[in-house]
Amino acid sequence: MSPSSSQAIHLIFPQDGEGWNALSKRMREADGELLLVLSGREEELIQSPEVRKSFLAECKKIQQRLRIATKHPVVAAEARASGIRVLDRTKFLRVL
Repeated sequence: MSPSSSQAIHLIFPQDGEGWNALSKRMREADGELLLVLSGREEELIQSPEVRKSFLAECKKIQQRLRIATKHPVVAAEARASGIRVLDRTKFLRVL
């Protein structure tokens, strides 16, 4: 695929103090392919299974255009179980 025909991937990072609902809304409103980088925010999702379940349910709504980058095995496993593509190795990010 030539560079001119490749699709842009929009990187999304949770902002400081941004709630998971606000992040979900920001992702829904973004155009095209998305790469959500959760680095540093996974612990918030791990500590609250209800929040994690709700957030991943929102992510599932846009799963066709979403990839989640995380190294946390619980988040990665649950996202994959929801049909969301997960990048859990740095080498996968280099390919993008």
